[in-house]
Amino acid sequence: MELSFPPTSTSIIHHNRRSHFNSQRSITTILNDHLNTATMPDQTIKEHFDTIATALDAATTRAAGYSKTIQTCMNQDKRLKSAYKRYRTEKAQLGAESQSLRAQNDRLTEIIVKNANIPKKMQEEIDDLNFRLAGLPFCLSIRDKLRDKLDELDEKYRTSQPVKHFESMYGPRRISVLYQGITPGLEGTTSKHDHTDVQTCQY
Repeated sequence: MELSFPPTSTSIIHHNRRSHFNSQRSITTILNDHLNTATMPDQTIKEHFDTIATALDAATTRAAGYSKTIQTCMNQDKRLKSAYKRYRTEKAQLGAESQSLRAQNDRLTEIIVKNANIPKKMQEEIDDLNFRLAGLPFCLSIRDKLRDKLDELDEKYRTSQPVKHFESMYGPRRISVLYQGITPGLEGTTSKHDHTDVQTCQY
């Protein structure tokens, strides 16, 4: 395991000395290069500056390319920001529409639940009405049959010998039947026997 200790005053002094030495050396190198350039022939100096100019042109070209790339990136960033803004707007609109549709769905669900028993009640009413419509002709048919039977009995009664003898002495008499106990729910209905002349039989 490597241990590290805080720098001492001696190490700081040595570090400062090395930094000062390196600084002096760099200055000396620059001066020597300048002196060497000054002592160069004109052709060599021209080539030296041409090389520098070429390097500067290359650097300028690269910088222009970098600038173009940066501009392209900035334009793309603007387009992305605009697209993101449109996306946020559309998302907000879709959220509002979704909330409205959800509210409509809740109202429709409430109406469906509230009216769920209506078809059942309607079917019950239809069944009851069908029963009434089917039962009424049946009851009327029974009443008509009873009246036909009454007419038949009345005819037999009037044609019998005792009745003829009785009528010859006291006048005609016919059989009477009360229908209230037979068809109490048929008041106001009509049939072929509604105007039958009914008289009370008296002896």
